Amino acid sequence: MSKRAVSRQFGGFAAIGLVCTLLFLLAYHVARRWLPPLAANSLALTSTAGLNFFANRVYTFRVRTGSIAKQAARYFVCYLLGLGASSLALGVFVTLWQHAPRAAELLAALAASGLATVIRYVAMSSWVFRSEAPAAPPPALQLAPEADRAA
Repeated sequence: MSKRAVSRQFGGFAAIGLVCTLLFLLAYHVARRWLPPLAANSLALTSTAGLNFFANRVYTFRVRTGSIAKQAARYFVCYLLGLGASSLALGVFVTLWQHAPRAAELLAALAASGLATVIRYVAMSSWVFRSEAPAAPPPALQLAPEADRAA
């Protein structure tokens, strides 16, 4: 992939990520009125997962083919890994600083969400939305053209 293509892809991912992050922060802030930090984190990340999947599929990775069910299943695995990582990071924070001001907790949740974002980007670009085209056979297995065999 060219530098230009990678820049375009990452730019799209960042724009979608910004929208999803703002929605995450809003959902987390509202959920914290009734839920403890880890439950609020799970709810906020889950509330943005569908938008994140479909927007990145269409706009970032420009995928129009392939099994959407297979891609969604792969994304769900990535989502769970990201949720686990962000929950662990946020859990460490709230354990170490049990009575943190809400603003500090919100920043910790944002940082934990950032960790999940890195995991999702790497997984989406290398696994979830990778090309389904079969790879070329290794050079040792390629047959020589007819003219080369006759010589």
